Amino acid sequence: IGGVSGIYSPHHYKLGRFEVAPYGQSELRSVYHTREVEVKRLEALASMNERPIDVFISHDWPRGIYHHGNVNQLLKKKPFFQKEVQDNSLGSPANEQLLHLLKPRYWFSAHLHVKFSAEIRHRSSEGPQNDSDDATKRSALKSGDGAAQEQNTAATEFHGMESNDGNCPDSNPNVQSLTEQMTRFLSLDKCLPKRRHIQIMHVEPSMTTRSSTESPSAGVENTPWLEYDTQWLSVLSQTHEWTQRTRSPVNLANGNASVTKEQI
Repeated sequence: IGGVSGIYSPHHYKLGRFEVAPYGQSELRSVYHTREVEVKRLEALASMNERPIDVFISHDWPRGIYHHGNVNQLLKKKPFFQKEVQDNSLGSPANEQLLHLLKPRYWFSAHLHVKFSAEIRHRSSEGPQNDSDDATKRSALKSGDGAAQEQNTAATEFHGMESNDGNCPDSNPNVQSLTEQMTRFLSLDKCLPKRRHIQIMHVEPSMTTRSSTESPSAGVENTPWLEYDTQWLSVLSQTHEWTQRTRSPVNLANGNASVTKEQI
């Protein structure tokens, strides 16, 4: 499980974490803006593991995620998103990069106060997929052709227990199984009455092999547990110089996020 806090702002993205309590009016806003340092550290995980994160959590949506779900239905609920969707400026470009690099099985977000689900099919090559496919979808959106957006949207719905009816529907045959090259995205509405703000999902835990020096008691082997992530601790150690309380851009050359097996 991994995540990144806050929303994207180009004005503060490359700066250090200069905010300290007590916050002034300006710091109250800048403190929840995502920093490039946080993103680059997460990107480093991709060089160590083909799929380092199963579940990713962010406040801001990845930019372009709306082109992988029912964008017409989204715009019916939030018509004021129209221009940003057409310009492909809604959401965080940093989160978009992480989405296509880390390829988590699930990505959960909030921020825009609307329930929206999507299914991302990753290409074999790395990098954001907003060239030809997304450009075609934006063109169809501008021309009013909703056929491209409606196609295969049945496969993007999450199924689970929602606050509206409290029922957990049976498995839907239209929902395709999750593969190594797919991410399922879900964002929920505000926590208010009659709003689609809660959904229960079941995710199988990763059963990492325990240390050979341990002698687990009977029945413990099948019990999930928490442990420190050595790869992430190694990344933090290698990039310690990036942790700066400065209003100036952080020089990412003063640190190497790549970590070898020996360093882990």
